[in-house]
Amino acid sequence: MTLILDTRHIPLTERVDVVRETIARAVVHVDIDFPAERGPAAVYGAITDLGPVRVCSVRSNATRVERTPTFARDALPPSIFLGVQIAGSSLIVQGGREAVLRPGDLAFSDSTAATGNANVKALVYIDAYIPQQGDTVNALTGAEPGSVLHVPDPTTVFNLVKLHDPLDATKVIGVDLYVKPSLFPSYFAAGVRANKAALLAAGQRPLSASALDEPSPNVPAWKTIPSWDLIGTADRVIPPAEQEIMADRAGSHVVKVKAPHLSMVSDPCAVTDLITTAAAHS
Repeated sequence: MTLILDTRHIPLTERVDVVRETIARAVVHVDIDFPAERGPAAVYGAITDLGPVRVCSVRSNATRVERTPTFARDALPPSIFLGVQIAGSSLIVQGGREAVLRPGDLAFSDSTAATGNANVKALVYIDAYIPQQGDTVNALTGAEPGSVLHVPDPTTVFNLVKLHDPLDATKVIGVDLYVKPSLFPSYFAAGVRANKAALLAAGQRPLSASALDEPSPNVPAWKTIPSWDLIGTADRVIPPAEQEIMADRAGSHVVKVKAPHLSMVSDPCAVTDLITTAAAHS
């Protein structure tokens, strides 16, 4: 088994986010030796202090797989599970969304969430949604006026890319949303250098349209874990007024900076200071 990510040089407080981002952005290369007998192959590895990463093969023919909260069993330690489609195809269903896995594709289940994890002592939100159980992104975005993304016609701010079932090209199984590159700099990164903002626009990850109305499924970690929240007062994506309401509901320690939605890019020192403060109080 070959792992292409080494987090030993990454600060402890950043490792979980680094792993999640890596999984989201790249296919983790895995070499699997199949056993002589029939049946799925399985391998196991670990990434430094983050705990176990388990990788199992999926062999099927157009199989429907339901992902549920028990996908990662409670008896196991917090883990990141990667399912690798080896042959055939699988239809993964979760929260009303569907995705077809083809050979080489990955599906992952993250059981390292803060709730119930004794190792998580503090939460830090950076220009973020702080949802209550049952909240949706659409509802929170439009709860207070001011969001440039909360518009009657999504096509005025998003480029829509239809996702087709590889087994039936006539069937649309989802829609990905990309903020229009011409709008991204002023919406997300006002004040950031033009070349940097253009790069961010070009490298943005899509948002599944169905995710906008998907309720937050679990009891939030902020119910039992102290939290800190940085609010960019120039945020045009999540209105600062709504961020304050969510932070107050969560009992978060609030710091305000004059920054756009991507305050971690425009004001990295303020973000670093807040994370350091939260870590010192944990």
